[in-house]
Amino acid sequence: MRHLYAGAREVEVDAQGRLLLTPEHRGFARIEDRAVFIGVSNVVEVVGEEVWDAESNGLDPDTFTQLGDRVGRRSGSPSAGEQA
Repeated sequence: MRHLYAGAREVEVDAQGRLLLTPEHRGFARIEDRAVFIGVSNVVEVVGEEVWDAESNGLDPDTFTQLGDRVGRRSGSPSAGEQA
């Protein structure tokens, strides 16, 4: 988790409510013209639209279910087939 959040930084909001990302963060997230905001637990991840599209295009229903089961086990929730 430490490595995952090592690049996390607070960002400023301008007078119009826009997030001001540094060039380094835009480059790391591969943000060009458009960005996608993804809620991840208690944080928001911001990535370039092309990055998001490439990652999410491979999620068929079975893969999505498997991911949900894995996340459920990590959070202590019973996975499919287990009793609560």
